[in-house]
Amino acid sequence: MTGVSLVDYETATVWIARLLAEAATERVDIAAFTDEELAALDGDRAEHVAPTPWLDALPAEQHELAASIALRGLIARGLVVRLDEHQEGDRTVLSMPDEVLAVLAMRRTAASITIAGQQTSLGQRTRVLYRHADGLLEENVSTGGLHTFSLAPLPVAADGLAAWCDPQHVAGDDGETSTIALADVARGEGIPSPLTASLVVTVLAGVGPEIDDDGDPVQTRVTVYATPDQVHVADPAPEPGHLRIREVSASSLRSAVEAVVAGHHA
Repeated sequence: MTGVSLVDYETATVWIARLLAEAATERVDIAAFTDEELAALDGDRAEHVAPTPWLDALPAEQHELAASIALRGLIARGLVVRLDEHQEGDRTVLSMPDEVLAVLAMRRTAASITIAGQQTSLGQRTRVLYRHADGLLEENVSTGGLHTFSLAPLPVAADGLAAWCDPQHVAGDDGETSTIALADVARGEGIPSPLTASLVVTVLAGVGPEIDDDGDPVQTRVTVYATPDQVHVADPAPEPGHLRIREVSASSLRSAVEAVVAGHHA
């Protein structure tokens, strides 16, 4: 197993503030790592919400070996340094660039997290947005398990996520709104025809620190359906057990996306 010392995580607080200040008005690209490199740098994958598609395709008994090989590559390229004199039991303590350390810390300390999973004919892609007080860390996960990290203020992140949900820019005017019972959806009945013709389906789920009456984290969930010529948004209807489905303009799509990322609950 590999890990990062607690002293380094405390130091990362200063770099988090510095990097977020640099990204106060625009997106700033930080780093990119593969599944196995992240496993080597940041330990137990069970503690993280971002998927690791390449690593998950390997047999479980090969995961640690893959991470060890990835770590050797990072060390050989000078991207991290092993601090053998600070060995903590069976954990390896690593020294790494401050901006990388800040990214790893931001994955673990977000005020809220939004997971956006997108299904297309090319497969599954994922974006994870970690919201902090002064900005967001965005982790873009490719189908091949490449994780690209960037920082952005909320308006810029919302712009990018809305465009990702509507890659062909087909959102027109705001249109009709309908409702459908979740029970009907489960049976595949009564689903509006535009939704069945979707080329890109993106599910956004936001989880914050709030707890509901059952003791579970409060979630905000929105699904975006992009067809060849329209975009529809589905979210919980006021009536329990029902979905509200509406055709949206580009502006309304962006508002819906930003509400999820910002942690605003319907």
